[in-house]
Amino acid sequence: MTVVEFKPKAPKDPHVSGGCVCLGCRHEWVGVWPVGVVTFECPACGLSKGVAKGLCYPGEGELIRECDCGNEFFLIRPQGHMCAACGRYQSYS
Repeated sequence: MTVVEFKPKAPKDPHVSGGCVCLGCRHEWVGVWPVGVVTFECPACGLSKGVAKGLCYPGEGELIRECDCGNEFFLIRPQGHMCAACGRYQSYS
């Protein structure tokens, strides 16, 4: 597992730490970042698709929806569930 640290501007600036996951390549790491930062550069693929793993991230062994491209993160839109990686819309058929 990779550990990536972002240096705060001043020693007393508030920061957050925790698990991160890349929405592009699904690499996981532990990071430390300033409050307000919501996306990170993935240390594995270099894309700015890293996000903090939130409380809604499924636990190991739980069933989750997965796109044909292998991505498991979706944007909920009025037209349906759009894959965050490839942009394809998903249906329940």
